[in-house]
Amino acid sequence: DAKLHFSQVGVSVCEDVSLLCPDGSTKPLNSSDPCVWVTRPVPVIAAKRAKAEDIQKTLKQVLAMPDTPDDFIRLLESNVMVPPLELTPSLTPNDYLASAPGYLSANAMSICGQGARAVSVCVSTLQDKIKCDWLSSVARVYGLQPSLSCLYGADCLFSVANKSADVVIVDTDTLMPAVRDHNLKPLLVQLPIQLKKAKTVSAVVKTNSSFKKLSDLKGKKACFSSVDGMGWTSFTIKMQKTDSLEKVCPYTKAISKFFSEICVSKPSPDVHGYSNIKICPAEYNEISYDEGEVHELSYDDEAVAFQCLAIGGGDVAFISTDSIPQFLEHMKGNPEAEGLTVDSFRALCDSSSAKHECQLSWGSYSQVMVRDKILPSREEDVRSLFTGLNNLFGHINTPSTRTFNMFEKSNSLFDTSAYSSLESVQQRLEQIEDFLKKAKLRPDNYEIAVRSMNKCSTPSSASRVSLSLTMLFVFICFILGNNN
Repeated sequence: DAKLHFSQVGVSVCEDVSLLCPDGSTKPLNSSDPCVWVTRPVPVIAAKRAKAEDIQKTLKQVLAMPDTPDDFIRLLESNVMVPPLELTPSLTPNDYLASAPGYLSANAMSICGQGARAVSVCVSTLQDKIKCDWLSSVARVYGLQPSLSCLYGADCLFSVANKSADVVIVDTDTLMPAVRDHNLKPLLVQLPIQLKKAKTVSAVVKTNSSFKKLSDLKGKKACFSSVDGMGWTSFTIKMQKTDSLEKVCPYTKAISKFFSEICVSKPSPDVHGYSNIKICPAEYNEISYDEGEVHELSYDDEAVAFQCLAIGGGDVAFISTDSIPQFLEHMKGNPEAEGLTVDSFRALCDSSSAKHECQLSWGSYSQVMVRDKILPSREEDVRSLFTGLNNLFGHINTPSTRTFNMFEKSNSLFDTSAYSSLESVQQRLEQIEDFLKKAKLRPDNYEIAVRSMNKCSTPSSASRVSLSLTMLFVFICFILGNNN
């Protein structure tokens, strides 16, 4: 480039111009071995490690054809002007970039928004840490500020509450303990672009059961995805409003007294001391059957609750009715589930008019949560960062070849467990204030219910407070009387 530039100047200056090297030395402009500060790697064709060798062989065969069309090369990479060359041996992306002198160091410069202003997100699994780091790297390439920092923690709710991290992304089943026990608040929520596809939970029973309303479930076996989850809390709120629960605290005790037996999908410290609340058997997680062989899938709390109802002797499962077709598809081949169809189940309403579409509540999939007392400037940093991430890597206004998609199962930090394998539910992030305005127009929103849920209290505790105040008043009157 330098030679071309000076050749167009029209003045012979090659003898007077030298190349400055990183070590401070110089070399002639026409040197056959010029010193290099930074190089840019040529475009490559990347593939998953498990498939890389097979894809490489296939490409070699196609490119070796005498009449390989130019369009095929353009499909691989629009900037490739010549057929790709084989890279031997195959390298990881980081190793390939490291082979280009100066490239990684040139892109590792400090930018505004790093350091103290970086927004730290706490994640609780190694997989989410890897996903978060990739998202952080891609966001930095796009110049998004402030930067994203990813921290690994065993208890992210505690970490955010104690200022060890700024943000935690929780699914809806974790919203109640985040608000009640750790004093966190949501700033943004993950929603489907079509609000009618929002996350829902219903009291699902078998169609041939005799239950007509929620109160008929007293003394029966219930299946929940988690304690304090969306199903558990929604049922508690409904029964609290109709005075159908015993006046005991905490609510966990009231629920345990309402049902004869409770199966929950994952352990919780809140169930210690309640003999009728148990963890669902491990075999409920084995939800894929193929020609008599059982294949264990990723742990799906709602799927476990459904199997508790379908083949585990449960009377009711608090799940989404939209998920039932997917769960039944996974159970094909299981002799215990033979004959079960979508019509084998129905949703129980909170009145005697049972309808399939009855819902206890509806809400968002995930929430971006921070401390309730966060500084306004820090809150604005979090909003700005995640709004930028949504604009770049969400479903809205992004091409089909986007670099990174926050809401794909393969690389999402958000809740994708409710997505059907047969349907792609496009997601977005929305400010909590905008979401609540819409939520007020539709009954039974979960986020609003959690905010307004009354703290557990009993008549006896209220009586004790009243008695204490009365005794205090009498004591004060007695003292004043003696002084007179």
